[in-house]
Amino acid sequence: MGNQTEKLYVGLAKTRDNNFGGKEVNIGFQQKDLDLLASKLNGKGWVNVTLKSSKDGKPYLQIDTWQPKGAGAAQAAPASNDTDAGEDLPF
Repeated sequence: MGNQTEKLYVGLAKTRDNNFGGKEVNIGFQQKDLDLLASKLNGKGWVNVTLKSSKDGKPYLQIDTWQPKGAGAAQAAPASNDTDAGEDLPF
C-alpha cells in the first residue's frame, strides 16, 4: 500500500449558482499555487488535485501526494502496443 505523507492545499474554490438553476465550482490559482503544482508533477508530467468539502460544505483543493511503495526507485512500465492517448490521463 502507498503512503500519503503531506497535506498540501492549493488554490481557491467557490461554489455558485449557474444560469440553469444548478451549482458550479469556480477554481482559481495564484502564481504561488501554480509554482507548487509545477513542483509536484509526476514522471509523466501530471499532478492530481482532489476537490474536497469542509465540514461546513465549502470546497477546497488538496494536492494528491499519494505514491505507490518504491516510487522513488525506477519502476518497470507494463508493455503495451496500444498507442491510445487516453492512457496518460490522470483519472
